[in-house]
Amino acid sequence: MARRDKDNKVYDNSKRDVNEKDIIYYIAGRECVLPCKADADKNSFMQIGDFFNELIRDKIINDGDIDLKVLRKWDEKEILPAYRKAKGPVRTDTRFYTKNHKYMVKEILRLKRIGFDISDIERILFFNESLEIVLLDKSIKNKEDYSKMKRTINNMEDMEAKLITPSIETVKEIINLDKYNINSKSKKLKKEYASIIAFIDIVKKACSSYNGNYFNKSDFKEDMIDIIKRYKKLL
Repeated sequence: MARRDKDNKVYDNSKRDVNEKDIIYYIAGRECVLPCKADADKNSFMQIGDFFNELIRDKIINDGDIDLKVLRKWDEKEILPAYRKAKGPVRTDTRFYTKNHKYMVKEILRLKRIGFDISDIERILFFNESLEIVLLDKSIKNKEDYSKMKRTINNMEDMEAKLITPSIETVKEIINLDKYNINSKSKKLKKEYASIIAFIDIVKKACSSYNGNYFNKSDFKEDMIDIIKRYKKLL
């Protein structure tokens, strides 16, 4: 099935609409054809429920491996394009599958077990790219993602050093926070008062979490959660 809009019309940039054209796919490098609906054997068409049961019966899938929702998702993602057939005024289209789809499911599951995601499977199944090339690309991408994560952590530490730590030092110099010893359990507070007191409490905790040139993020996070819980009860 090609991707469709809310009116059930095929998007112009759909890659694999098996209702309109033959779909070439590859199983272990061998070229196969999923014929367009006009050339397909209509007598072999199975609705999605019957197709799913056949997959279990033929031991292509085990109970619990996938479900109907996954088959629909693969259809929408165009790695298991289903035939479409009119089905009355309410349900405009129904998915249909053939034995060719069984081979595709078997290959998709094999690739998933190796660790490939949908975009990887698309490259192998429809563009006949080798597993080794796709694995290499994944390895490179993982390294790039790791580098990005490392840069993000470094940026956060740099921000802490340049922004958070000096801000806390300035607050401690300007404001004597010790005089704001408010007994938050004494009575119910108006929302605006509770918000102000909570803010003061958070600033105090931020200062107490700072020791010299080190800001203890873990302690501050736990204190923040405690403060929020406590002041929610006062509102």
